[in-house]
Amino acid sequence: MKSTDENHTLMNRDNSDLFVIDARFTPVNSRKTNKIDTPSREELLASKEIQRVATLQKMAQTGSWEIAYNDKGVSISESLQWSDQVYRIYGYEPKQVKLNSELFYSHVHPEDLDEMIGAVAESLVLKKSFNVGHRIIDKNGKVKYVQQSGEFVFDKGRAISLIGITQDLTEKKTQLLQLQSTRSNLKNILENAETGYVLINDALEVMTYNPKANEFSKMLNGEELKSNKPLLAFIQECKKSKALSAIQHVLNTGTTFCEESCFRLPNGGRIWLKVQMSLILNSQRDVLGVTIALLNITQEKRLILEKEAMNKRLTQRNEVLEQFAYIVSHNLRAPLANILGLSQLITQLNPEDDLFDSTTQGLHQSSANLDQVVKDLNAILKMRDEIKEVEAQVDLEELVQEAIDTLGSQNQPNVQFKLDFNQTRTVKCVKAYMLSIFTNLIGNSIKYSKENSDVVVEVSSSVKRGKVIINFKDNGIGIDLKKHGDNIFKLYKRFHNHKEGRGMGLYMVHSQVLALGGEIKIDSEVGKGTSFTIELPA
Repeated sequence: MKSTDENHTLMNRDNSDLFVIDARFTPVNSRKTNKIDTPSREELLASKEIQRVATLQKMAQTGSWEIAYNDKGVSISESLQWSDQVYRIYGYEPKQVKLNSELFYSHVHPEDLDEMIGAVAESLVLKKSFNVGHRIIDKNGKVKYVQQSGEFVFDKGRAISLIGITQDLTEKKTQLLQLQSTRSNLKNILENAETGYVLINDALEVMTYNPKANEFSKMLNGEELKSNKPLLAFIQECKKSKALSAIQHVLNTGTTFCEESCFRLPNGGRIWLKVQMSLILNSQRDVLGVTIALLNITQEKRLILEKEAMNKRLTQRNEVLEQFAYIVSHNLRAPLANILGLSQLITQLNPEDDLFDSTTQGLHQSSANLDQVVKDLNAILKMRDEIKEVEAQVDLEELVQEAIDTLGSQNQPNVQFKLDFNQTRTVKCVKAYMLSIFTNLIGNSIKYSKENSDVVVEVSSSVKRGKVIINFKDNGIGIDLKKHGDNIFKLYKRFHNHKEGRGMGLYMVHSQVLALGGEIKIDSEVGKGTSFTIELPA
C-alpha cells in the first residue's frame, strides 16, 4: 500500500442525478501505534463497498472517470483517473497505461471527436451535464460504441473537476444494427415480393400491408387498402362470408387456412389467387391477429385448366375413334354383308319368283341401313369440324326458341315451357353445338312424355364456382338408371322401344358438351321425369 492517502471516487447516474462516493484510506503503516494495526470496521465496510461498486460496474459494462481542472479552467492532463472498468472498455488491463487527457481523446473515433469536444465545452459554459453517444477505437483497434455522461464540479463558480461515466454499448448497438439491417432487408423483400401480405388484428382491422396487397385490392375492388379500417370493407361482397369464416377459424383453432379461389374483376375478367391465413403470436404466445398472404396463380391455373381441357379432348377423340371402330366393325359391316349376300342370291332367282320380291326388299332395306350409317358417320365428322368455329356469347332464351322452331311438329299444343335465366342469360360457346344440345334435350322431353298428360319442360341457368350451370328438367316417363345408367351416353343405345329412334341424340349431346370443356350429368326416375345438368366454363 502507498504511503500517502489514496482517493477513490465512484460515480453512478440514474435519470441525470449524480452521486459521488469518496472513500479515503490511510495506509496502516503510516499510523503511530505500538500495537499491530488492524483495519477498522469503517475501513472494512468502505473496502467492501468499493469492491461491490466495481463488480456492479463490470456487470453493467460501465466505469467512472474524473479529471481535475486548474484555477484557470483548464484540465490537468495527468490528473485523469479511470475506474478498472473504464480501462477494460478501452482495451487495457487496470493500471496498464499512464493516463492523461491526450490518451483519452486519442481513443475517440476521428469522425466523432468534434462532437465529444463540443459537448464538454458546452457543459462547462452552460454549467450543465452532457450525454454523448460516440465511437471509440480501443487499444487493439476494435471499434466500440460508448455512452459518455459527465458533469463539472464547481467551487465558488470555478470548475475544479469533471466527473463522468462511460458505458459500453457495443453489444447492444451491434444487435440494434443487426436488427435494423434485418428489418431493412425484410422491408425490401416485402415491398418487392410477388406475394401480397396483409396483417390484421383480432378485431379484423388492417394493421399493415405491402404494395402487392394494395395492388390486389385496387385490381379487385378499385380501392386502396387503408390501415385501421375493417378488412371486410376491402373484400368482394360475394366473398365476405367465406373470408370471415376462414379468419374466425384461424383465430379459434390456430391452424393455417389455405385455398385457391377465383375472383371476378370489374372489367369482366378473372384472377386466381392462392389465399393463405396464419396466426400472429407474440413472444408470450398471445394472439395478435392474422397474416393473410395472397399470390397470383392465374397463369399456373390457366396451364392446369388447359391441360385438363387437352386431356378431355384426347379422351373425347379416343371415344370417337372407339365409336368409329364400333360403327365400322358392326353397323357398317352388317348392312354390307347383307347387300353382298342378297346380291348373290338375286342373280340366282327368277324375277317372277315370290322370293325375288322379298330379296329385293331386303336389298333395299340393307342399302337404306348402310346409308343411315354413312349419315351418322357424317354427323360425327361434322361435329368435329364445328368445334373449330369461334366461340361467342349466346343468349340462352333465344336458343330455346330456336330449338322449338327446329322441332316444329314435335312442339305439341300441351307443352309448357318454364324458363329461368335470371342469374345468367348468356354463355360463351360454339352456338351450333349449343343449339344441337338444346334441340336434342328438349326434343327428348317432348318425345318421351307421358300419354294424356301436359308436358312441362323447365330450363334454367345459374353460376356456381366459376361455372355456368344449365339445367333441363321434364315430367316425362323417365329412364331406369339402375338398368341403363352405364349406357346413357353411348352410341346407338336406346331405352324406350315404343318410339322411333337410333340412339344418336344423347351420344351427340355428351360429345358436344365435352368438346365445349364441360360436363353433363343425368338424374332420372321412371314415371316421374328426367333432369340433365350441364356445367360449362363461365
